Amino acid sequence: MKNSINIIILGENASDGRCEYCGKVDELRPYGKDGAKICYDCGIKPENKAETERNIEKFLHGDNDQN
Repeated sequence: MKNSINIIILGENASDGRCEYCGKVDELRPYGKDGAKICYDCGIKPENKAETERNIEKFLHGDNDQN
């Protein structure tokens, strides 16, 4: 039996920058409040997770004017 791996890539090429929440230099995505560019660690914090998920959904459904 052959194993297969499914890979899904969301978004666009991301570059390193300073996270607008914590200030860490890292790969950023525009998933913070009002499209703030944030790092993965900030995006998954309990206090940010709902906002991050809402913004990812907007991006997935074509409402990505936050760039």
